[in-house]
Amino acid sequence: MTTVVTEEERVMFESELHKLNCEYRKCVNRSLKQEIEKDISLIRSAIQLAQNEKSKFW
Repeated sequence: MTTVVTEEERVMFESELHKLNCEYRKCVNRSLKQEIEKDISLIRSAIQLAQNEKSKFW
């Protein structure tokens, strides 16, 4: 199954990634910081997967 991420979705992912990175830097709660780190990793993976899928079509 192939799913193509639209430009709007990509921008949304990157915006959310930026917000999470800012939140991570400001966070002082260790366990919350670990959860934010997991979210950052998940979004980075989604962006990378979308880029890989897009390159298959071009």
